[in-house]
Amino acid sequence: MLSVFLEILPVFLLITTGYLLKKWFIQSENSWKFAEALTYNLLAPLLFAIIVNGADFSISGLSVALIATTSATFAIATVLFLTQLVFKVDARIFASIFQGGLRANSYIFLALAGLLYDKTGVAVAGVFVACTLVLSNIILFLVMNHYGSKPQKKIIPIAKAFLQNPLILGTTVGMTFSLLNVHFSDFAAVEQYLHYLGNAATPLNLLSVGASLDPTIQWQKLKWQKLTATAYASGLKLVIMPICTFLLLQLFSVTGIVANIAILYSAVPCAGNAYAISRKVGCDSETAISITTWTTLISAITITLLISRLA
Repeated sequence: MLSVFLEILPVFLLITTGYLLKKWFIQSENSWKFAEALTYNLLAPLLFAIIVNGADFSISGLSVALIATTSATFAIATVLFLTQLVFKVDARIFASIFQGGLRANSYIFLALAGLLYDKTGVAVAGVFVACTLVLSNIILFLVMNHYGSKPQKKIIPIAKAFLQNPLILGTTVGMTFSLLNVHFSDFAAVEQYLHYLGNAATPLNLLSVGASLDPTIQWQKLKWQKLTATAYASGLKLVIMPICTFLLLQLFSVTGIVANIAILYSAVPCAGNAYAISRKVGCDSETAISITTWTTLISAITITLLISRLA
């Protein structure tokens, strides 16, 4: 267990560094907003394009593992909708719970896949990102747009905003070139240039995730309903989702690195941009940042236990 913890430690050290930088050295919100914008609009799309362009979509068991992961996602979504019918939580809070329970941090996922399973892990993780990013964004956008206080009613602006998502654009570009049998690795200078930019995305994003965390005042600021929402979403994301994925993989007889990557994808914390998205569509941003904070902190323990069990 200790060896697994030490393997994933660099990711959480980067997150901790971001938190400490924000607390003691770089306190300007504008500086961190610039870092987030740079990552989201340029570095991350290039990273996703590179990974997807070089990914092998013919890996044995991969399609079944994707089905298992997607099925687990829909199972959690169903549970969330059913509990909402029973408890009728405030719509804005429910939207943040839904996002917290389903949205995965792709940067942490890719970083951990590389640390735990080397280049093969990154290649498999790249396929997961490519295949799940679009689907998860569609589901989350529709739900949050419906329950948020700033819903977009017209179809064209919704479609335009979705198609202009830089991460989806980067993934689409990488996949399109791959389908055309054009690979960045065929052009050494271009590949190196893209790698220089794309490789900066993960550490910069992890620093930004750390800077966005606020573990010291969350429990003091939030009311009991939001505290319950945080605990509920965290449990679903870090415990129930991986267990569902594991059981489905066992049912479909998927084993090896593909199965491990699928479970890892299900176990990573909520994405760091949850707060910004919640604020944009009029969902409860306090609940969103609380879920992001605590899923990120607790995942250092849950992922260690999970990977140790798989090993």
